[in-house]
Amino acid sequence: MDIVLLIIGVCFLIFRVWLTEFKLKDELQFRRHYLSRFLNYYYCFALISGFTWDIFNLILIGETIPMVIALIGWDIPFFVKFKNQDHWEKNKAWLIVERMTLHPPMIGTLIWMYIVGFRSFVESSNLIILVSIAVILVFIPYFLIDYRWTKNFIGKGLFFSFRWEILTIAFVSLILTVIYFI
Repeated sequence: MDIVLLIIGVCFLIFRVWLTEFKLKDELQFRRHYLSRFLNYYYCFALISGFTWDIFNLILIGETIPMVIALIGWDIPFFVKFKNQDHWEKNKAWLIVERMTLHPPMIGTLIWMYIVGFRSFVESSNLIILVSIAVILVFIPYFLIDYRWTKNFIGKGLFFSFRWEILTIAFVSLILTVIYFI
């Protein structure tokens, strides 16, 4: 089973990087560096490890709430309104594939992890170290690369930004995960 997950994870990671960073570079523009897409890469690493690397399992579990919000708040409206979008004629089918491989696989995996039991995916004796690393892996790309943050914070020098809501939801989700594992 581990070798199957390794192959799936490597192929999925290569596919997602190619799709996001190359194939749909013009269509996604700055959106290709949104937090969800980084979480998708971490999901690939969890697959590659056969769900044995606690850090990527913790990130996946810890960011459940933002992923569900993104699915409901962005993905579903994307599909509902997609037919009327004529400015994406060039790669319409690839945009659908990109969105279908963004949140749904992670949420499907989280449902499976929930059924099996989240505790079997994270060794809670290392929780402080894992959370510290998870915060760095999740929030550093957000602060340094996500255009919504860099445009509103770094670009304008504004401390208060409408993007605080994303950061707050992600952080609260991670805190709830820690409380669960304690």
